[in-house]
Amino acid sequence: VIGDQPVTRAGLERFYTAIAALTAEITTLTNRLNNNNNATTTNHKVDEVEQFHDVTRDSQQDEVVDSEVN
Repeated sequence: VIGDQPVTRAGLERFYTAIAALTAEITTLTNRLNNNNNATTTNHKVDEVEQFHDVTRDSQQDEVVDSEVN
């Protein structure tokens, strides 16, 4: 039978323990999410730098070919 029951100290302690555990889990998950976002951002920045170097390298090769032709 489910009904109103008196609040006890033990019941409150279990409640606060559960809240503390949930808070810790949320913190852990938030940190993991932030770490994943940081890793993704870093990877995108690395990709952008590599693409820049590829374009620069290609344009330098074009300049060498042009100077050999002239």
